Amino acid sequence: MSSTREQHPQKENPQDGSDSVRPDSETGVFSIFVQNPFLLNYLFLFFITLLTWSADRRGLPSIVKGPEWDIAISAVRLWDYGTIERPDFYEWDKFFKSESTPEKGGFLWQDKFSLGRDGKLYQTHALFMSVTAAPFYGLFGYAGFLFYNQALVWLCLWSFYKLAQQIGGTRAAVRSVFALCCLSPILLWSFGFSYDVLLTALLLFGTMLTARSPFFGSFIYQLSVFIRPSEILFLPILFATWFFKSKSRVKYAIKFILGVSLASAMFLAQNWLLWGDALATSHARRINYVNGVHEFISLKDVMPSLKTFLTDWPSKIFLHPEAALLPLNSIILLVPFALWMGRASLNWRNPFFWIMAAGIARMCFAWSIPHWISPGYGPRYAFAGIVLCSISTVFLQWRKANGMKQ
Repeated sequence: MSSTREQHPQKENPQDGSDSVRPDSETGVFSIFVQNPFLLNYLFLFFITLLTWSADRRGLPSIVKGPEWDIAISAVRLWDYGTIERPDFYEWDKFFKSESTPEKGGFLWQDKFSLGRDGKLYQTHALFMSVTAAPFYGLFGYAGFLFYNQALVWLCLWSFYKLAQQIGGTRAAVRSVFALCCLSPILLWSFGFSYDVLLTALLLFGTMLTARSPFFGSFIYQLSVFIRPSEILFLPILFATWFFKSKSRVKYAIKFILGVSLASAMFLAQNWLLWGDALATSHARRINYVNGVHEFISLKDVMPSLKTFLTDWPSKIFLHPEAALLPLNSIILLVPFALWMGRASLNWRNPFFWIMAAGIARMCFAWSIPHWISPGYGPRYAFAGIVLCSISTVFLQWRKANGMKQ
């Protein structure tokens, strides 16, 4: 007695934008994550919990001396004493004055603090991070800073997954997340406390959220100016990312502008309260020491330039021992092939086009500033751009039989 196997026709899957295949067409370990994407969350939460517990038991320092340490100490001061003032800054101020006398060279550079409108010294880097990390310190002590950073890494990965899913479907998105974890330093950032990770999380989450909620997405995205004011330069790209796909472009534009305006008003209010000028930032009020007295830095020394962008590319790519793009960010080598395979999606009405534009623009900007050499698992100023460009790897898993929504 013969039997025939029932044939199941392929059906359109509107969620991931690709033609679905039979359930048994995806084999191996990826099938588990394709069918249960939340397993990625559970695995990562288990990983970071084990990492934090092990580090705490062994007494390993998760915060190195530098701006991140100052950010953490300011969070401690805010939680314990309800103030962002730092008495140790005044001790450093006396020391810097004594070390910048004509007898000792007459000049000293620092980036720990800036001069406030009231003559007091306040933290230069990412005060916003101190404020948002303070509750983690209150709940978990110093280990809370590690948990905070790991939560940001999780937010980066989840937002990356959701963006990749909208472009290439669930299967391709899962594989792109694995590629990002294996071929970039994003998991290395799990152990530490970094405002570069906070910046990347705000950018990715804001971009992902803007697709459904232009107000909240643009608000989250615009909070990145608290970390780096230069992020405002890329705001038009975020606006264009989902504008052409919105059902009502007028409502989209209004909600987007309101979200940006709210975050910008908060930023301007902070600047006026701390520095006495809504348009002044902490870096504009940062002081150096010349012959034992304060002198504000010259912003032209930190502005991007075409000359900086065009020079020293061997060091930028692979020669610099700490700030080179390769080998830690080797996922970037896949991007040209992915863009070629996904070239049909590179039209100005497709969100993918603008996501790639945002990534490439950030990388170019990072390599055009004089202090691009600041290390952090490779070029940390370009890290957000590298992650955005890595979304293109969804097209490396593209198969003609499955189709692809362009």
